[in-house]
Amino acid sequence: MVTSLRTAFLLLLLFSFDAMAAVGVLSEVEGDVQILRGDAFYEGVAGVEVDEQDIIETADEASVQLDMNDGSILKIAGGSRIMLSDYKLDDDGNVIEAAVDVLSGWLRFAVSKLHGEGKYEFNNSVMTVGIRGTEGIIEASKEQGALHLL
Repeated sequence: MVTSLRTAFLLLLLFSFDAMAAVGVLSEVEGDVQILRGDAFYEGVAGVEVDEQDIIETADEASVQLDMNDGSILKIAGGSRIMLSDYKLDDDGNVIEAAVDVLSGWLRFAVSKLHGEGKYEFNNSVMTVGIRGTEGIIEASKEQGALHLL
């Protein structure tokens, strides 16, 4: 009985860690960057992994690049707040669905070409944009948003 309970606990623990697998990593960090995960803030330094539902905040003079596990790159400008609201990958590292919310400020993105039925969205206060693999910049403020595709 004790062995089966211990095995069940270990399987639950492994499943929990797998469900919260990192979706990317911070790189090229300049200035004060923080990650809000749940109710806790973490210092954003190069090499720190990011998870789905994380909010990444940059101070006014800061910037950070996120190297996502699917090959996409997100460059977050100073004074910005970005949420990885939905980020699911298949076993090969391809996007099943991803949504990045630009809560304030702006980010530059280079999204890897999607395979199959993959879906990648950027949201701000006034629009949602679906991307299939391109580069651009998305901006958000309280009253307006903008999208520039390259």
